[in-house]
Order: sequence, then C-alpha cells, then structure tokens
Amino acid sequence: MFAYALATWVFHLDSHSVLAVTLLASLPAATVVHIIATRYRNAEQLACDAVLWSTVLCVPVVIAVSGLLR
Repeated sequence: MFAYALATWVFHLDSHSVLAVTLLASLPAATVVHIIATRYRNAEQLACDAVLWSTVLCVPVVIAVSGLLR
C-alpha cells in the first residue's frame, strides 16, 4: 500500500505506472538474501525460509493487486 500511495499521491503517475510500481513492490524477497546468508554462513535456513514463504505468499497478493488496479 505504501508503494501505491507514493505512486499515486506523491509522484502522480498514470494508472499503468501505478500498477507496475505496486506489482513490483509486492514481489517476493530477493534471493540475494539467501546468497549473502550462505556466503557468510549465518542464518542460512532462515534466509531460505524467507525466500520460500515470501514467494508463496506473494502470488495471491499479485493477483489481488492486478485485479484491484485494472
């Protein structure tokens, strides 16, 4: 919602740009988190779980945002 608010009320973007910004903001955590955790051998399982769950949970969010902003 923060990305939507910024795109709409602060930057005054058109509807297609607002959709793009909001969808990009709702994407899952980057795998860079996992790469860094593996490199430094710290919280590897936590990073792996974060990537997995954020990927699984972003699917309904992306579908909902797409439906609401179209």
